[in-house]
Amino acid sequence: MEALLIYILKSCGLLSLFYIVHYFLLKKETLFVYNRLFLLTGLLASMILPIISITRTITLNLTPQELSNEPQNLVNEITSTSSLPVLLLTIYALGALLFVLRLTKEIFQLKYIIKRGTVNHQDGFSYVRSNKKITPFSFFTYIVYNPCLHSRRNLML
Repeated sequence: MEALLIYILKSCGLLSLFYIVHYFLLKKETLFVYNRLFLLTGLLASMILPIISITRTITLNLTPQELSNEPQNLVNEITSTSSLPVLLLTIYALGALLFVLRLTKEIFQLKYIIKRGTVNHQDGFSYVRSNKKITPFSFFTYIVYNPCLHSRRNLML
């Protein structure tokens, strides 16, 4: 479980690094294909690079007296620090669960708006007229709008 937490932290760090570079250097670029390619490369790198591990072996010359005291100190150290990764992973899992619940709620709200609206299929899109006070938005092939809030010229119908 600790290895999973370390992987997640490394992955989040790499994603943050890619996002910061994108924000400061590439945000104003108009070549969106390259921006997307850069961010997708960041996603792939954040999944692959944390798996790669570089190890370094250090040899210690211990006297027999130091060697007999060492295992007891290690056991105390391991038991005192093992609750931190569990706590961090629990906080991460609760945050992920919160976002999944929020996404589920918003999808149900979207389905409700589409079901209550008047749907007109045209040119491969589904135009949904809604009576709710909402700003126009699209979701896949659905375009949802309230015609009462916009002039006919703005809607281009």
